[in-house]
Amino acid sequence: PDGTFLDPLPGTGSGFDGDVNILLPQPDRKVVALGDFGAYAGRGSLYGLARLGEDGSLDVQFAKRASKPLSENGRYDCAAFLSGWRLALGGFFTSYGGHAANGLLRLSPEGGMDKPFLDKAMDLREISAEGAGLRVRSVAPARGGRLLIAGDFDHRPAVLMLEPDGTNQRHFQAPPDSTYFESVENRGSILTATLPDGSILLAGSYRQKEGGVVGRVVRLLPGGTRDRRFSAPDFVGGDRSFQAMVVQRDGSVVLGGSFSQVDDFAAPNLARLGPDGTPDRAFARKLGDGFGRDAARRVRALLLLKDGSILAAGAFGVGRLLPDGRVDAAFAENQAFGFDGPVQALAHGADGAGWVGGAFTGLVDPKSPVIPWNRCAAASDCRAVRRPCGDWDAVNRLYAADVAAYNEKRRGSENCVYIEYPRGILACERKACVLNPAP
Repeated sequence: PDGTFLDPLPGTGSGFDGDVNILLPQPDRKVVALGDFGAYAGRGSLYGLARLGEDGSLDVQFAKRASKPLSENGRYDCAAFLSGWRLALGGFFTSYGGHAANGLLRLSPEGGMDKPFLDKAMDLREISAEGAGLRVRSVAPARGGRLLIAGDFDHRPAVLMLEPDGTNQRHFQAPPDSTYFESVENRGSILTATLPDGSILLAGSYRQKEGGVVGRVVRLLPGGTRDRRFSAPDFVGGDRSFQAMVVQRDGSVVLGGSFSQVDDFAAPNLARLGPDGTPDRAFARKLGDGFGRDAARRVRALLLLKDGSILAAGAFGVGRLLPDGRVDAAFAENQAFGFDGPVQALAHGADGAGWVGGAFTGLVDPKSPVIPWNRCAAASDCRAVRRPCGDWDAVNRLYAADVAAYNEKRRGSENCVYIEYPRGILACERKACVLNPAP
């Protein structure tokens, strides 16, 4: 809870062989992980889906039931627990374990496939003009055991409410595309959240009629019509995309992603909206520069804690915001290590601890010659960083998330790579990489 790193769990072994993008904790202290991986601790055939025990060991029985191959190039984009701890999975795939699928499936708590639900999800192709199927980008539990999904039919956005058996709820009338959801950017995420009163929050990247892209947040009433009492200004700057959203007890919404401004004031990749959508200026003032203003410092995950503080994660590692928006400096000081790649997922663990997943392969000791850029207050504070120049993958994995511009040049017979940072340049020559202060 204070930001210190715990000892490695005994069951983790070599960990995952690829990125972890989603973490979902269970009440029995297990956690479901989804991502671009195929193996964990040496056991393969996981196909991007696994469940870990409290000690970090792989739940082998769950893997046998749930970890099935998807269609070629298929992937999971979202997941959520439903009533009874059934697991809803969405993404872009046309088959699951040899069964025809439509980007959506539901598993039992033990990991077994819910075949009747899968069949109902297949029927959703009728909504698609060309029968091309659905890419589900977000799933969220709704009242009465229902499931809210947001995604694309034939690259056209859609918001649907499904009954507990998977059938489309016909009287849920989301507004026509032209109202607010027209031509959502395919590259961005669509975030959804259902509120205690049954209303629905949607956040995503939108292309305006004049061609510009903005980040937009809207609220729907339980029946699907737009709630005009909620009016949030557009988000601009950066990629104008959202990657994380949490709803606080008072109904305020904290959003993380890649943006720099909301309304007429700065919002460096983090912002809070009031219950009516009004941007929280006081939160923005307390936040200041947050975890960094450039797009490389985008916020990839948020986790609301019991005391009202919020964990935020990204290429900068893991940080904590106090309830008023200030960055918790003590939390940062307690982290004796940095991650060697972006953090992309957070989840509650046992006894106030937390699970962390992402595109990292380990922790980096700041006392070692190799230190991540996010541990440096300025380039002049960084000692020399040295790695073999042939090990480009390791170098890029460690630093690429903070790269403002990347340019490979040749100088004579030597290959030189210059990675420009906000305050410095990493110059990689034939034998070593050295971080030098910017001129």
